[in-house]
Amino acid sequence: MRTINQLLSDLEKLEVQLWLDTHKDDVITEEVRLRYTAPKGALSSELRDELRQRKIEIIQYLHHKQKIAKSPPIESILVKIQPKGSKPPLFCVHPAGGNVFCYLELSRHLSLDQPFYGLRPPNLYSKEEPFTSIEDMAAAYIKVMQSVQPQGPYYLAASSFGGVVIYEMAQQLHASGQEVAFLGMLDMPLPTATDMKNHMEKMGNEYYLVLTAFAESTAGALGQYMPTTPEELRSLSELEAQLQYILQKLMRHKLLPAEFTFEQFRHLFEVFKSNVTAGMRYTMKIYPGKVVFFRAKVDIINIFEEYQDITRGWSEFALGGVDVHEIEGDHYSMLRSPVLAEKIKPYLLRKQASTLKRMTLTNSASLNGSKAIF
Repeated sequence: MRTINQLLSDLEKLEVQLWLDTHKDDVITEEVRLRYTAPKGALSSELRDELRQRKIEIIQYLHHKQKIAKSPPIESILVKIQPKGSKPPLFCVHPAGGNVFCYLELSRHLSLDQPFYGLRPPNLYSKEEPFTSIEDMAAAYIKVMQSVQPQGPYYLAASSFGGVVIYEMAQQLHASGQEVAFLGMLDMPLPTATDMKNHMEKMGNEYYLVLTAFAESTAGALGQYMPTTPEELRSLSELEAQLQYILQKLMRHKLLPAEFTFEQFRHLFEVFKSNVTAGMRYTMKIYPGKVVFFRAKVDIINIFEEYQDITRGWSEFALGGVDVHEIEGDHYSMLRSPVLAEKIKPYLLRKQASTLKRMTLTNSASLNGSKAIF
């Protein structure tokens, strides 16, 4: 059976347009109507039957598209780390902390002719609402990415939490008929449903795990692995005091400037928490393409433990296979390694010629009128 995206594409070729008749954009209710316009004779009886049978699927799909259409402005998500160059761009999604400056060294180790963009959460430096699901986050990031590169093949990479986001981006791109030429997991083990469930239970029973993960992630993104244990925080009963302790520890290690305020730090924690929460709710599905797994030689990631094979589980989900490259360093320091850049370069160059030919602008179509209701 064709996907909903394929069905709507086929309908568009017949000049049939569908949309939702509702003023409640954020909620799907029984009052939602699926409307259409169609040239005379465009809808066969078989096609009408398919539309009726798949009405709920279509409504859910169009509702999702409506939400994405209202996504935050591009400038709040897109970071032009290195926008110049003739090669196909590499898009890197943020770790759980939200910042993308952890990719600065990777960009420098790639060529000056390699466009490099970061994708960060829209609420990182503003009061935008955080995404509550990986699916919505991925769809919004695809929209922003396609403002730079309307057509694939696409080149995606991400460290840690960002690996979950690019995995879902690749799924959505594939479902829409776009090619993902490179899906690079930068030391991101596959998070299984069992791992997620166990970790959520641990976080519920031991909230310090969220704080220690935040402390280590923030320090690692700033260039230093700084372990923080629950024992360090247990004597501090209030969240405010615990965050103050972590902030002062980062400042003592000269990882944050003295003028960095507690309000800014508290906001970073809220961004981290919302991203982790969205990630914990995500369900991994089989991916038809290839995953390239860059594994840190020093393994300090012990959250996802179900798979301990060389691919850390990706071989069971990536039908296109898994390439594995071991990189000197740990989860954080490997991002700054010139070896990582050298291992990535061949994947970026492989389809350069065909990608450049296919990077063309597309026009959007608009809907007109209303003739019937399903």
